[in-house]
Amino acid sequence: MVNIKYLILLSILAVFVTACVPLDPASEQHTVIVAEEDGPGTKVTATPLSDLPEEIVNLIAQNLDIVNYRYSYQQQIVGASGNLMQEDYYEVFIKNNKVLKKYLQAVKLGGDTFYNKVFLDSDLQTAIAVCDSSTTLCEDLKDKKYIQLEYADEALGITPKDLPSTVSSETKKIGTTVIDNRKNSIFEYMLDGKLVKMYIDESSGLTMRVEFYRLENEDKILERRLNYSKLSINSVLSSEVNLPEGYTLKN
Repeated sequence: MVNIKYLILLSILAVFVTACVPLDPASEQHTVIVAEEDGPGTKVTATPLSDLPEEIVNLIAQNLDIVNYRYSYQQQIVGASGNLMQEDYYEVFIKNNKVLKKYLQAVKLGGDTFYNKVFLDSDLQTAIAVCDSSTTLCEDLKDKKYIQLEYADEALGITPKDLPSTVSSETKKIGTTVIDNRKNSIFEYMLDGKLVKMYIDESSGLTMRVEFYRLENEDKILERRLNYSKLSINSVLSSEVNLPEGYTLKN
């Protein structure tokens, strides 16, 4: 299960717009949350949108109306051997304020309780977990039982839609590449002494990859990669992000 505070430690989360608010680069500012590893987040006011690169502002404007999309999230770190190691991997289905997180491997909550799906409601701040895997791990939640989790523990935090707004005013476009048959612009900027590369889909304005590098002399050494792959827009059904009928709360 991903630790939202740990993720935000590596990036900054912009919460300056929603799909129903028009983008005004001349006046809008965004608030960022910089989280400490063992402490609460601190809110600060960041650079006005008018100071962001024009290409970034245009990409942000492109994704404002996107409220229905899905993707596979994968967080990788470079291990002692120098190879990328998988830390987190789950699928995300978003439709307006409803979200389904689908873990590829069941998550252990405690004792014999495991879950592999979490239904989130950002308006109600609720998180409902079920386990419908065919493995024996779901024994504790069999017969359509669900449990309630702390919303903050499972909330997505940074999403492909949020990420383009987290770049610095010194961001530069360094090229393009193709990810999952989608042309991406590659942007580069510095954050807390780390070099960050962000890959943004040109057709949707959604981020598909973020990489963090440490700098040693003239070398760029990859430390962490966040992948937002298998991106699909306007394909999420209401039935996929709502708890199916027949489930009851586990006693």
